[in-house]
Amino acid sequence: MVKVLIFGATGVVGKEVARAFSRNGHTVYGLTRSAKKAHELEREEINGVVGDVSDPTTWKHLIKTVSVIIDTSFDYTNPAEKASKLIQDVAEAVKEYPERRFTYIYTSGTWVYGNDAGVTVTESDAVNPISIVAWRPALEQLVIQNQDFDGVVIRPGMVIGKSGSIFGMLFSAVQTGQITLYNDENTRMASVHTEDLAEVYVAAAEKIYAAKGQIFNVVNSQTENTTDVVKAIIRLVNPEATITYEKPTDPFHTALGLYSPTFDISKAVNILGFQQKHSGAVDGTERYYKSWKATATEWEDNKN
Repeated sequence: MVKVLIFGATGVVGKEVARAFSRNGHTVYGLTRSAKKAHELEREEINGVVGDVSDPTTWKHLIKTVSVIIDTSFDYTNPAEKASKLIQDVAEAVKEYPERRFTYIYTSGTWVYGNDAGVTVTESDAVNPISIVAWRPALEQLVIQNQDFDGVVIRPGMVIGKSGSIFGMLFSAVQTGQITLYNDENTRMASVHTEDLAEVYVAAAEKIYAAKGQIFNVVNSQTENTTDVVKAIIRLVNPEATITYEKPTDPFHTALGLYSPTFDISKAVNILGFQQKHSGAVDGTERYYKSWKATATEWEDNKN
């Protein structure tokens, strides 16, 4: 059993990763910024640690305890600078224990491939990132080539399930009766359920001898048409809702209007045992909407 430190442990990805490690018998330390969220982690049998990813003094003391460090965090202010600094901070922290070997797992994403609908890509294919993640390929290489730890990069698709992530935005927009999609009705998305994704992180840590220095695309075997996904939500949530299409005007909208390629996931399957156990976005719409709605209601209740 390993001991794991997870940055971003209360996020959409990080919380499920923390749960997956705990479920598999590992000891987990989850970094979060608030005492309230740390308490929520404790209820999940996860050691909640109040701290800030960008301030090593709040988590560096844990390096002597753990052997696996995972970054599932994302800072919307200067994300490239913050992620790069964290890699450097971790590399410096582990140097204090030269007799030990550490694992560092970095969370990237499939947006680094850009627009390439109709093409099937693997991890060895060239990337063409859209502007919002243009900095990620360089950080991926920094992780897998690092000599201070055994680095692994996970590239998830758009995360579905539980609190919703971007899919929560789609649910919310349909409820209002009007949803805007970007480009046209032919855009496609690559997705993965948060629980299926979380198991890959566990496998990467447990099979580090095979995973180190590697990048893994972790998505469902088929992409889905974005308009089909939204129409499924409309049928369930608000049959009167309408869709309009616009050209993207900012980097985030560009990401939402991607013509995603299809992914050959054989590497993640063969090395890490990745399995798609959950339905895709269309087939799982009702289940995922109910989960998101319950979570959103709980958030509102807590605010009041």
